[in-house]
Formats: sequence, structure tokens, C-alpha cells
Amino acid sequence: MKNLDNMEYTDAQTKKMGYITICLVMKQVIVYGKKIALYGELKDMRKLVNPFNFELDEDMDLLQILDEPHVKLASRLAAYIRCEVLDRYALLNALNDEIAMEDEWATKMAWKMARRYLLYSSSQRRRDRYFNFGKILLNAQRAIYEMMKLMVTGKTRVFNSSYRCNYSPGRLKALMIGIEDQNVLVMLDLIEKLKDCEAQSCAIRVKI
Repeated sequence: MKNLDNMEYTDAQTKKMGYITICLVMKQVIVYGKKIALYGELKDMRKLVNPFNFELDEDMDLLQILDEPHVKLASRLAAYIRCEVLDRYALLNALNDEIAMEDEWATKMAWKMARRYLLYSSSQRRRDRYFNFGKILLNAQRAIYEMMKLMVTGKTRVFNSSYRCNYSPGRLKALMIGIEDQNVLVMLDLIEKLKDCEAQSCAIRVKI
């Protein structure tokens, strides 16, 4: 296989990878919201429900009716990503699930990139659930930041196993100097929302 560090990605490939990455962020927010719910309001269903089984509409409807503060935060964030980020990005690029995922190469690369950050392996133990939710919000910021760098530069080092993400507020600000690309600006809005929700999650008092 060609050295993935030095590959030039086409504009179409990058846009599809961005779409899939946004979808994966939204999915993980919902999954970890469900994990919290299964130790709270849905604890009687814990042995019956696998939080990683994903049905978008049903899961969003479920989270919306629950009252636990972290679950409500996950519900609001997922709705924001779907309506304010994914729909906007899809409109900009004339994309939908079918169009994006029919490109097997772009799908494979997006999943490979996401695996470094979004597919965070964690237990379902009660004491871990809030930490894991905060962790996924931070990891999502890293994944989106790397996607933004790919959009700006046309290259990525994420596929190098020795690479470590250098995401920070200062580097994000530097990356955005002079950027007017609407796709990158959509990603920036998502990072800012994730940062805000991460702070909200940390501020919520929880019972362990």
C-alpha cells in the first residue's frame, strides 16, 4: 500500500471522509449517552440493551425523553450535530449517507482515522460512565481537528502509528488563519460545540 502519510487526497474523497467523521461523532455521543442512561433511568434494561446497537431516530427519541443531566446533554448535542452540522455539511457538498458510503475507499479511510480517537474502548462499569463521556467529547475534538487539517493541507499523518495528535487551542487558531472554506468552518463550529459540552459535562454534579 502507498505510504498514507504522503498521499494526496482528492477534494471529493476528503469531503466524504468529513461527512462520515461527523456521523461517527454523532453516533458516539448517542452511544455514550445511552451507556449513562443504562446505569440510571434505564437500569432495569441494562441486561437487555446493548448501547452499541445503533438506530439513529429511535435512539435520539429515547434520549430526548430522559431526565439525567448528562443524558440530556448528549441528547442536545446529538440533535445539534444532526441538524446544525451534518445537514449543513451535506447541503454544502450534495452528500447523504448513500453517496458518502458508496465510496468504499473514503469510508475505509474515515473509519481508520476515527479508530485513533472515536472508537475509545471502555468498560461499562458504573463509576466510569461520566469519565468515558467526557473522554469521548475530547477525543471527538481531536478527530475533527485532524479532519480539518486534512481539509486544509490535503494530507494527514493520522495513519502513522507513531503520530500523536497535537490538538490545542493555539494550534487550532493557527490552522484557521485565513481560512474561508465553509467545510472547515462547519468543522470549527462542531469543535467549539464539543468543547462547550465537555465543559458542561465537567460542571454537572454526579452521584457515583
